[in-house]
Amino acid sequence: MKHLILIILFCFLPYLSFAEGRMYTGSSEGHCTEWSNKLLKWPQTSVGREASKCRTRAKKWSDGPVTCRLKKVSIDKETGMKMCLYYVQGWKTTDKTVSISPSLKCQRSFDCKRY
Repeated sequence: MKHLILIILFCFLPYLSFAEGRMYTGSSEGHCTEWSNKLLKWPQTSVGREASKCRTRAKKWSDGPVTCRLKKVSIDKETGMKMCLYYVQGWKTTDKTVSISPSLKCQRSFDCKRY
């Protein structure tokens, strides 16, 4: 009987790894970090308590800046400018190129816009 259970488990467990990966996006606002739990006395509400309201919302991670890290430095032959190629942190992002004077150094990392 134990062998039958093991065989069934080995047959069905690999199929779990083929599940579809989905990214869910929440509401446009961040989650609530501070609630107003102020209790009211009876004459102000019929039950003696008003529904809690959100006082402070958290900032969503997707709203802030991301880190750009130096990937490669090259010199453009046509213009003679130094080209700094940066890797933009995150998912589905493209590299960012910045041209500066040849006498300046490229920054190792900086906060850049997400999109």
